[in-house]
Amino acid sequence: MKQKKVTVILILILGVSFISLFIAQYVMFYSGKPNFPNMIEQVVLYSSKDQWDKADETLSKVEEKWNKAQVLIAIKYADQDYSLLRIAFARLRGAINTKDSYGVEREGKACVLIFKNITSVSPNP
Repeated sequence: MKQKKVTVILILILGVSFISLFIAQYVMFYSGKPNFPNMIEQVVLYSSKDQWDKADETLSKVEEKWNKAQVLIAIKYADQDYSLLRIAFARLRGAINTKDSYGVEREGKACVLIFKNITSVSPNP
């Protein structure tokens, strides 16, 4: 009986931890207007209109939010896609700095795609 009780308690702890992680992730990245993926898409939109100051300002907000909350992603998904997202953000910053609208579009789309995948309940390989 003791072993079953310990098993149930451990399952509950893991379940509550997993659910809490998803709730915190949702609050940090999806609750605001615009949400995190939309902010990245705004960066792409501003760059396509040659509004580089607004693109830079919005990307700075994205980077600030990411730096505050990336640990939530790392706990759940510290794997190759997490590293790829960090690389894509660095490339997006580089494209903004060089005013490369094609690079911004490419890297912005990559950031959104990877971010949505790793924050989903069941990430795709």
